[in-house]
Amino acid sequence: MKDFVALGEMMNFPGVLSGHPEVLAKIEAAKKAGKPVDGHAPMLSGKELSKYIRPGISTDHECSSVEEALEKIRLGMKIQVRQGSAARNLENLLQIYSFHGTMTISDDRHPGEMLEGHMNSHLKLLRSKGVPLVDALRSMTINPCAHYGINSGSLVPGKQADIVVMGDLKNFKVLTTYVRGMKIYDGQTLPPVEPEKIKYKPTLRSMDASELMIPVGEDGTYRVNAIEVKDGTIETGKDEGTVEGRNGYLLPNPDHDVLPLVVIDRHEGRHVGKGFVRGFGIRNGALASSIAHDSHNIICVGSDHEQMLRAVNRLSDTGGICALSGPVQAFLPLPIAGLMSPRSCDKVAGDLKWIKDIVRLTGCTLSSPVITLSFLSLLVVPSLKLSDRGLFDSEKFLFVDAIIEKK
Repeated sequence: MKDFVALGEMMNFPGVLSGHPEVLAKIEAAKKAGKPVDGHAPMLSGKELSKYIRPGISTDHECSSVEEALEKIRLGMKIQVRQGSAARNLENLLQIYSFHGTMTISDDRHPGEMLEGHMNSHLKLLRSKGVPLVDALRSMTINPCAHYGINSGSLVPGKQADIVVMGDLKNFKVLTTYVRGMKIYDGQTLPPVEPEKIKYKPTLRSMDASELMIPVGEDGTYRVNAIEVKDGTIETGKDEGTVEGRNGYLLPNPDHDVLPLVVIDRHEGRHVGKGFVRGFGIRNGALASSIAHDSHNIICVGSDHEQMLRAVNRLSDTGGICALSGPVQAFLPLPIAGLMSPRSCDKVAGDLKWIKDIVRLTGCTLSSPVITLSFLSLLVVPSLKLSDRGLFDSEKFLFVDAIIEKK
């Protein structure tokens, strides 16, 4: 257990609330090993929040409002303020930086943004918003190290020499970085890193476009449940839409932004979850990815099933991210488990920019469409999500039908 710092993200909050033996056993194992238990409880409140915290869950990084954060702080939690590419909560939570234990985290950030800065860019933003320098600095140094029992985070004798040297306390430009006293960055990475040669071996079977479609018994107009995407957050709403049933299948309705969404079991391809989503605005094209939290199946959204199938098939050799609009296509291979690339950050960032440009070409205006898509299969975040087994309502904690009724 010495190689682990915590039990990360106890997402199964219904399991905690119901006292599920396996869930509670994980928490107890972490506590016996002297490790903190991190939480994941978006919008949980009142008696349920108290019951969730009681077994020993100590943090939460899902707060999107000061009110939510303050309730959790009053109950003893430490808040991790998230500022990622899709979920940006920092400016909403500036008021809590004076509280003990507050941390700043990134959580899913695009390589292109990483080239411009990582935690140092968060420092710059905090200072520009008036957060005191000491509060901003300790949220990324002493506070996380103290919480996780890491022998670092401050420049005192006996601490591990993990040091970042910055040019000033306004722009926070990184000049030099040391890890355990060894210089690893001085304008460039020292020494050069040779990536491991790891290949992704897919098992996704060959599919037909009809397998991505929802079958119906008769033609006509149908009212359907739809995931409502909200820009700037990974939380989704519950919406509805109307689509036409024709030749035994439901069709997309891109004119009214009711688009098909699928999640495919990428290990065997036997299970295909099918639903609809609103908020992407794609009018001609598709976006597919093998990054789909937290099971990382294949997830795809598009204006028509043929283009969706083309995007899905593009991932079959290496995994990755594919965006297409008619004949125009962009692809980022992710040969390490379908999640990572061995190439340099700038090259990956270049491919992602091309993907984002193609997505824009389809009509989508979301600020981070790839990351937004990747979270549509994370069932524990409210409120409506899609797994390879179907549409899931996290508030009711049950699967729901994509079809509401035939009109």
